[in-house]
Amino acid sequence: ATVDANGKITGVSEGITYIFITSTVADVVNDYVLVYVSSKIITSDVYTVWHLGDSENELANVDFSYVIGANDKTTYEDFKQNFDNNPDNLVVKRAGEEINYNDYVGTGMTLSLIINGTLYDQVVIIVRGDNGTVEKPGNGIITSTDYATLSSILAGLTIKTPIISLLYDLNKNKILTVTDLSPMSLYIAGKATFTNLNGLN
Repeated sequence: ATVDANGKITGVSEGITYIFITSTVADVVNDYVLVYVSSKIITSDVYTVWHLGDSENELANVDFSYVIGANDKTTYEDFKQNFDNNPDNLVVKRAGEEINYNDYVGTGMTLSLIINGTLYDQVVIIVRGDNGTVEKPGNGIITSTDYATLSSILAGLTIKTPIISLLYDLNKNKILTVTDLSPMSLYIAGKATFTNLNGLN
């Protein structure tokens, strides 16, 4: 943090710092304050975080803020470590209830930034290939059930929604086709792996 001549404190980066104050009249008169600097938005160098109001979304036309890029079978505890924010200020919820540290994060769960009891930011979690919604989140594991859902979407039997456009566009071409279905089939069969579920490895 920095302090100007008028005593205004400005955060520079997330963390904890001490600010020492000394009297200009008598330097024996001094004190210090402990300052916690926290970002008020969720950011990550590992995952893609997109907020409403950011520049045009390159992945899909959605009307909600989201974070995408986590692998399937990523635990809540591991997930929180991949953000620039203090992990203690991040909360993952499934349909309004906080999940356990060893539970997997899944599509439709929400990640909230809460500092001293105040909610500052919230994004929807998208795990590519893991079908889910905010009302009925996924389990964070890609299975044949998820494959069947994508098959139904391609066959026109299931309605495509903005969240589905994000989680099933495995090759990131903004179109849901059999080219997304094929690598998912190989993945479930154990014949292929994904790197952050953003494309076939």
